[in-house]
Amino acid sequence: MRSVLFVDDEPMVLESLRNVLRKQRHVWDMSFVGSGELALDALARKSHDAVVSDMRMPGMDGAELLREVRERYPGTMRIVLSGQASKEELARALPVAQQILSKPCDPKTLCAVLERLFQVQSLLDDERLRSLVGGLDHLPAFPKCFDHLSQAMHRDDVSLAEIAAIVERDPALSATALSMANAAYFGLPKPTTSIQTAIRHVGFGLLRFLALSSTLFARIDSSLLESKTLRDLPLRSVLKAQLARELVSDRTRADKAFAAGLLLDIGIIVLAQGRVESYVEILTSAESESRPLHEIEREQLGYSHAEAGAYLLGLWGLPPKLVEVVASHHRPEWPTAPDDSLGVAVHVADVLVDSLRAGRQDPLEGFAPAFRGRSDVSPFLPGWVERAREVVKS
Repeated sequence: MRSVLFVDDEPMVLESLRNVLRKQRHVWDMSFVGSGELALDALARKSHDAVVSDMRMPGMDGAELLREVRERYPGTMRIVLSGQASKEELARALPVAQQILSKPCDPKTLCAVLERLFQVQSLLDDERLRSLVGGLDHLPAFPKCFDHLSQAMHRDDVSLAEIAAIVERDPALSATALSMANAAYFGLPKPTTSIQTAIRHVGFGLLRFLALSSTLFARIDSSLLESKTLRDLPLRSVLKAQLARELVSDRTRADKAFAAGLLLDIGIIVLAQGRVESYVEILTSAESESRPLHEIEREQLGYSHAEAGAYLLGLWGLPPKLVEVVASHHRPEWPTAPDDSLGVAVHVADVLVDSLRAGRQDPLEGFAPAFRGRSDVSPFLPGWVERAREVVKS
């Protein structure tokens, strides 16, 4: 049985939560406390799968509480309930909350968010990875993109399309914008993978505040930038996104293909940020031995950047199909569905961009033989390779 800890300084709110969630008492083990200090005491006595906290509380507020939870119990899911929060409060909540919900919150929405987080949690059996991802306070933005965005946002005539184009060049910043927009707090009718849509709902004001916040956008550690894999990650991610968007046969899924390509390797940033010293060694081994990075990751860690990235995106509430694509993009048996044009486009873009950037004479060697032999794939491979060459050279 999953255990959930609810925290709010207003007794009437806690009582209301007890009443509206009464039907869940056979599914969840629920506890209710009236302050951040009491919440930490409860967590010290018993582990909980999730903490749902009010934002504005006297003494220790929601952001402070969840920061402590992240430090002490990184595998515990963290949700903020927020009413009329300021931009500053939202910016403080974003690094420590995996979901932000509006207050008062519809019980169905709260239950759906918690169940989805529990499903994401159960997909990954490795407690080390859950704790690693759960303990992250931000994804670093790469300096060049950060500087471009800051300069553009100081102009009065900057357009949504221009800001979106800058954001799309950086996978970490794209993930941040999408995670914020997909938070239930913003009330989108359905999850989005469109960067423009995300920025439109988040708003320039909040995006500017987030972009200029040193708490959220920290520079990548200089030791990590010694790795060619890390230095090339922004460019490779953009190339994969562009190629996937062009190759997807179902044009209604072009935005999803772009977002998936952009975020395929976001797990590399997750692992680099969480395991600086050991991960530098893994990156160095992959580069010196000319071996696939995900193979060495699984040998030494038991999981790869694909699972790390998918787990984080799942926590942030991105669409399940996008999470599935990111999680599976290195499995040679995937994609298996003949009509999965999104999966095929993203898989092809990932392999071809990496092969061409590595200087392989025959980029098709990066595909599993079973995939190359598929009847819905093999006739198109020569054309896809030529298009990939054009994209990589552009």
